[in-house]
Amino acid sequence: EELEMGVRSIAVPVRNADFTLDNKGQVRFAAGANSDRVRKLYYRASDGADWDLMTIEKDGLFEAPVGFSADDTIAYLQVEQRSGPDAIVALDLATRKRTQVLRDDDVDPSRIIYRNGTHVPIGAYFNDGRPRSEFFDEQAPEARLQKSLEAAFAGNPVTTTSLTRDGGIALVQGASAQNSGDFYLFDTKAKKAEHVLARRQWFDPEQQSPVQPVRFAARDGLALHGYLTVPKGSAGKNLPMVVMPHGGPFGVRDVWTFDEDVQMLADAGYAVLQVNFRGSGGYGVAFTSAGQREWGGKMQDDVTDATRWAIEQGIADKSRICLYGGSYGGYASLMGVAKEPDLYKCAVGYVGVYDLPTMHTHGDIQQVGSGETYLNDWIGKRDALGAVSPNRMAERIKVPVFLAAGGEDERAPVTHSRMMEQALRKAGVPVETLYYDDEGHGFYLEAHRQEFYTRLLAFLSRN
Repeated sequence: EELEMGVRSIAVPVRNADFTLDNKGQVRFAAGANSDRVRKLYYRASDGADWDLMTIEKDGLFEAPVGFSADDTIAYLQVEQRSGPDAIVALDLATRKRTQVLRDDDVDPSRIIYRNGTHVPIGAYFNDGRPRSEFFDEQAPEARLQKSLEAAFAGNPVTTTSLTRDGGIALVQGASAQNSGDFYLFDTKAKKAEHVLARRQWFDPEQQSPVQPVRFAARDGLALHGYLTVPKGSAGKNLPMVVMPHGGPFGVRDVWTFDEDVQMLADAGYAVLQVNFRGSGGYGVAFTSAGQREWGGKMQDDVTDATRWAIEQGIADKSRICLYGGSYGGYASLMGVAKEPDLYKCAVGYVGVYDLPTMHTHGDIQQVGSGETYLNDWIGKRDALGAVSPNRMAERIKVPVFLAAGGEDERAPVTHSRMMEQALRKAGVPVETLYYDDEGHGFYLEAHRQEFYTRLLAFLSRN
């Protein structure tokens, strides 16, 4: 294959490739995978040089380039580890010696920090509970600026979105789990910030509910992380609670950030529990791989264990807990009330998948070249998935269900929700539905969103 780049064409050694350029603009790395989904990393010394196979994925482990030193003699790689989170490693391109320069105890780097106007890495952000920055080049001006900003913003997460060429003025964003973001012009010499605008000027962040990182153990001892939100002013005890499994599920995670659904539910009086069950991203490749082919199994048990933890801590009233999630989160919500019929009072499935064998025949995942390989490797063989499909377990569900879906959804076709609805009605389970023919994988039209959230709050209040 050839990649056209202006007047040049580059012979590419692997399909679906991502490219990394050095500071001279020469393509030096190509990382990709063929239909077998085995990742490969190729390196070449300069334009026109032969490609060398540097890394081939082994036991699920890989390394990906994130940039070069200013003199292009060192390449920085994000390297997956056999256990624990990814590390940032400096690779001396002449000697091929690798030196670890940055690694957290629990989480992967979430974003690389570069020198101003360059692609020279100097550090990374980590979402370990609350976001924070760490630097392996602590003397870089950008590193010192970041620490100044964090001091000026009382330790709250702050990021530099851009700088003037001389570094005198920075456009920075301050955000939190209670604030979707404010932008400031920061004078780096005077250390003064001038407010420019807010992402949401129509509400007061001080009135939003606090979000706390939490940590607990699954039944098999695996450390799990998540977030607990309780209504502002609440004592945080014996509350009605909504458990919100995230979508994805693989490689996706909840982070400490503003979430409008979470804040809406907390404003309505609910505690909200989010858990990064095994299979989630951000905690190392082993943690993600632990969710492989565990739909309805250990991944679901992690959601159950999180719920029981909140009960044991006295946070949740054990008689007033419901599940609500979208996409995979919709699956986990329906699977939760099927596997644990006495633990939850209701379930909401939003644009979810409920008949797993159908994922092998309908939807956009199986349509792509490596889609069937992905489904077999990560979700499971088609003939094994009926046993963990909630629409085939409807007789075990004893609580009311609310289903919402879009007729144009290609990721989770509305067929899933209609099959789930039919199975629930046949089993005599109370079920409410909201379908829009002109919506996709999520509702985007304002009138539809208003109707969905109105119905959601009413359903939760009743149940």
